[in-house]
Amino acid sequence: MRKARFVLLVGVLWCLTARSVTAQVMVGAVRSTDTVLDGVRYFATLVGRDDIAKQLEPFLDTLTGGKGLAGLDRRRSLGFYVQSVPLPGQQPAGAIFIPVSDDKDFLQLLLALNFQVNEPDANQVRALTLPTGQGAYLRFAHRHAFISNERSQLAGNLPNPDQFLTPEQQRHQLVISTRIREVPPAVRKKLVSLLRELTDKPLERKPQETEGQYQFRRFLTTLLRQQLVQAVEDIEEWTLSADLDTQTHRLLVNLELVFRAGSSTAAAVNRLHRSPSRFRVLQTESGSSLVLAYPVYGALRELLDKLAAMMEKGIADKPQEQQAILRKLYESILPTLKNDFHELAIFLHGPMPDEKLAPVVALRLREGRKLEAAFRELVKVLPEDARARIHLDAATSAGHTIHQIEVSPDDKNFARVFGDEKLAFLVTDDYLLLGAGTHAVTSLQQAVAKLGSEQIGPAGSLELSLRQLAALIRHNPDNKNFADALLKTFAGQHERRDRVHLVLEGKDNRLQVRLELPTLLVQAIVASTRQ
Repeated sequence: MRKARFVLLVGVLWCLTARSVTAQVMVGAVRSTDTVLDGVRYFATLVGRDDIAKQLEPFLDTLTGGKGLAGLDRRRSLGFYVQSVPLPGQQPAGAIFIPVSDDKDFLQLLLALNFQVNEPDANQVRALTLPTGQGAYLRFAHRHAFISNERSQLAGNLPNPDQFLTPEQQRHQLVISTRIREVPPAVRKKLVSLLRELTDKPLERKPQETEGQYQFRRFLTTLLRQQLVQAVEDIEEWTLSADLDTQTHRLLVNLELVFRAGSSTAAAVNRLHRSPSRFRVLQTESGSSLVLAYPVYGALRELLDKLAAMMEKGIADKPQEQQAILRKLYESILPTLKNDFHELAIFLHGPMPDEKLAPVVALRLREGRKLEAAFRELVKVLPEDARARIHLDAATSAGHTIHQIEVSPDDKNFARVFGDEKLAFLVTDDYLLLGAGTHAVTSLQQAVAKLGSEQIGPAGSLELSLRQLAALIRHNPDNKNFADALLKTFAGQHERRDRVHLVLEGKDNRLQVRLELPTLLVQAIVASTRQ
């Protein structure tokens, strides 16, 4: 009996603790004051302001009359919380919380910072006057100072900031979490209704837009609006976290969206878990890449079916002599459109020894041989000048033929960046590879040699080389300073630190977006403004 009571007591305490973690609508917290100061020192040094880094603590001493940050617990988290969603015209109901080591010392710190502090009332709430003249209120609880612009927010039992975040969230240096599930249903319903009003605006037809183009854009816009509203209805929480790694010079940012279990949005998100990729093997250490490998169902399936239907209808509207070849092209891409799994990848290699970049686009196909056969038929009926720019069977790779097309791009920088004004493509039954520029054929041959078994990875991933970005934009006079700063910053020992990583993945009703940025990018931005 005693054991049962003990288990029951533990269960009740656990529930109360869990409730205190999620009772706030929004919480934002920094791991500690020292974390903030370390970040300021790091970025100051990064941009060449060592004087700021060295004088930060002496400056704080001067600001507080030699007291430093006495009374403030510099090792514990500080931040803010919001208890309820404000109505239009109202201020958020919440407070900021600051960890204190000693109440009296903290009050002395406020006085040193030119705050005016009154004596506490019967509820231990003190009126404050900020150096700006604005009023606020202060109360101590749970070894924290709570400050709010509303006295009522400091009445009664105050929440314990140590329980605002989950253990996982507490590991991050910066966290902002919004618990949509804590918003009253009536308020959520009102917000969704307002969103519907904003997204239900009619779409006007653009000048020179065909009826088919307008109808497809209208369908796409309506579908996206519906998915947005549904996602807002289904979301329960979103959390943004950030961590600074001063050793690797990386800033890691993570956005997590949690959706209601069993909802349509959660089902869609769960399908974005680790996906098989045919092309991920083509990623290199020295290049940029975008890989999207995802299942096709739901709204996306509906969109592609609509596109296929509109394409078929468009063929019927064409002159009789064009319909046969257009239908053959349509029938060659229809199996890919109808496939239940799609993959698109873009890779950028280089710069090569001649300083040119080599792009490769890869697309997963179904019955791809039909597409190549349809292209050969299309070439036969093209005007002579167009046929002269197409070179079928220009090269081979592992038994596959590579075709080349001479192009005349509108962008004058095409030749500067990629070299020869040519495209090259290769089609197999399973995939299409497209290259451009001087190294197009070689890039396709190297890609075919690497392709093999599928690799499992996130549904979406982006890797951007900032050195390659500099090569792409440096020919524009408006971007030259920034491009030069990028190349100078990410040179020598920092050459491999120029990567921006972005990953999109879904699992357990959660959609995660992870971003990694090189902090040296800040150095490049500042340097470009000084030139």
